[in-house]
Amino acid sequence: MKTLAFLGSFAPAVIIVGLACGGILRAQVPLQVTGQPQWLIQDGTCKFTLSGETKIINPGPPDYLSGSLRFVLWMTASPFPNPGYQVSVVDLGQLPGGNGFADASTSAPVVIPKVTGFQFFTLALEEYLGPGFVTHFAGGSTLKYLRQGVAGLPPLWKPPTGRVIPVPVSKPAGMKVELLQKGIQSGGKAYVIPKFDQYSISAKLGRSGRTVIYGGSRQNGIGGNWSFKSGNAKWGGKSHRVGVLTFDHGVIQGKRVKSTYWLFFQKNGRGFFKGTHADVSQTFTNWGLFTLG
Repeated sequence: MKTLAFLGSFAPAVIIVGLACGGILRAQVPLQVTGQPQWLIQDGTCKFTLSGETKIINPGPPDYLSGSLRFVLWMTASPFPNPGYQVSVVDLGQLPGGNGFADASTSAPVVIPKVTGFQFFTLALEEYLGPGFVTHFAGGSTLKYLRQGVAGLPPLWKPPTGRVIPVPVSKPAGMKVELLQKGIQSGGKAYVIPKFDQYSISAKLGRSGRTVIYGGSRQNGIGGNWSFKSGNAKWGGKSHRVGVLTFDHGVIQGKRVKSTYWLFFQKNGRGFFKGTHADVSQTFTNWGLFTLG
């Protein structure tokens, strides 16, 4: 199989037909994409790269010519696909049957609107099919915080000011707890997160200590054991008596999945929390508000 030059920017290489990725294409010969095309913004340009096992292939017969192809780096305020901005576009031309793109890199100008807030950056492979371009493949999105179009750290979320009272309950059996995440801790500081990416839950604490019912953006209907005790934690340079609520979901995919929330009460059933989590794929610390009752 012959490999076409990727805008003349790399040496031809042998490619192997891989797994097809879903997409809407004319006829019944979809392009095939293996691996993940990469992108990098630097010095006003976006570099698009195909390397290693990452390839774009037209497995059709020699007389089957694809529509005009292009890479588009999309910037959207909510997860792709959604309306947004094409911040960088590079044309790849048409791809005859039995040919492909591999071991390639090329660059194009990048223009990012002067917006402030969280934005998703997603690389899409698009094909022109008559009335317009259709998305054939979209890679994983990268979430960035922009301030007037420049990437940087998001603002800090700070727990509410005011006094912290001693934990007013001994064991909240039969109660409902709501935990609204407001920030992910990074470098010892809690940064705000977009509301559509919250790790927020509500749970009914069974009287036996074994029933947890979740409803949230990342978990729903997952049970486990819960426990509650009082302990000491520092905040504002002082030690406070707080509630320690722990959810133990057991071993999932070979790892113990466990979350512990340090509840700083400011009213009888309200306050802010610091949560530590050992998930299947990660460990992290978050902050937010809670209600218990």
